[in-house]
Amino acid sequence: PALTLTKEPKSQTIDDEHAVPGTPVSWTITVENTGQVEISNITVDESALPGCTVSPSSPVTLAPGESQKYTATYKITQADIDAETVHNVAIAHGEWVGGPVDSNEDTADVDIDAVPHVTIEKTADSETIDLADAHPGTVINYSFLITNDGHQTLDDVEINDSMPNVEGLTIDWSTSTDKSTGDGKLAPNETVRGSASYTITQADIDNGRVVNTAIAETTDPDNEPTPSDPDEVETVIETKDELTIEKTVDKEVIEGDEIVPGTLLTYT
Repeated sequence: PALTLTKEPKSQTIDDEHAVPGTPVSWTITVENTGQVEISNITVDESALPGCTVSPSSPVTLAPGESQKYTATYKITQADIDAETVHNVAIAHGEWVGGPVDSNEDTADVDIDAVPHVTIEKTADSETIDLADAHPGTVINYSFLITNDGHQTLDDVEINDSMPNVEGLTIDWSTSTDKSTGDGKLAPNETVRGSASYTITQADIDNGRVVNTAIAETTDPDNEPTPSDPDEVETVIETKDELTIEKTVDKEVIEGDEIVPGTLLTYT
């Protein structure tokens, strides 16, 4: 007795537009009795891929040379997208008068065009520092919004701020929109917020502005760096150029014996 199983995906690749959990994939499976005796109670086993269903599911009987076609259907998960493939192995089981019969195992993988991507949006609590606060020691507070707008789960999420002397740079994971991934990770469509502060200096005031750039740094499921594009925020510092002079003289009145040519006046 002999059973031969062949398996072909109806599509070799899931494109990036459909690389989301729940997208269905399917395979055509053919089981043929390639032996010389009848085989009964034939079923296709897809247990290697949990969640995969096979139709028809009822056992069939095949005479020598006969075959049966099946359709296997599965909905992809985030784990599949992170792995960029759906790995599927099928085997057929049957019986003949002499006992059980197993077919060969056949593998048919489906590739997933998953694209990792992350963005960062940086804002300051003030777009302008007015004259009253334009002095060293004034603090600018920054907020960050990090968004995983790609297809894959991202790990090692950090903020890289280019400005020296930035203080309190942190990500507040309590603000995450998907707590299931845990700290340091972002699932697709998940966001998290961060914050930092900066104390302006005289050099900033002389320059008339503070320009700050930040990048979100992450790694994809292949442990490859996946940084965001940089985002820049500018805070204008209002300044007023003003120069004054005050002049005084040591004698406001010349009188008496000093009313002569050559009397010295000293100015400061």
